[in-house]
Amino acid sequence: MVPRRTMTLVTPAKAPLADQTAAVGAHILMRVHMLPTMGEPEGMFGVNSAFCVITHIDADAHRAAWKTAGTPAWLLRSERWQALSIDETTGKTRYETVEVFGGILAYVTSHFFGDKLRVAFRAFADTLKVRADSEQS
Repeated sequence: MVPRRTMTLVTPAKAPLADQTAAVGAHILMRVHMLPTMGEPEGMFGVNSAFCVITHIDADAHRAAWKTAGTPAWLLRSERWQALSIDETTGKTRYETVEVFGGILAYVTSHFFGDKLRVAFRAFADTLKVRADSEQS
């Protein structure tokens, strides 16, 4: 089973927006299904959500970033940067992402969800790359 992720632009009260065009300051509600590990049944800690605000969009450089919203930064904060470019050697899409966590719960998140997050990020990257390569052709 491949992790599934949905991203919906929402109001600060988490109501879906009619216009799903990303913009700086817009809020995103992400629902992520992560794979079970360590023998836990599917569904136990399997579906998680994140509420974020878009902090940066650079269409010309194909970059975007968002950070957590609605959680005190001292408790848990994260910021994720993503960029797409063309690999000059292969002509294929290159996808780069960095996510940084901070706050007291960053350690708890890393311990309990670190491996699952890495698998989910890899699946997201692979899916995005396939789509970008297919649209490039």
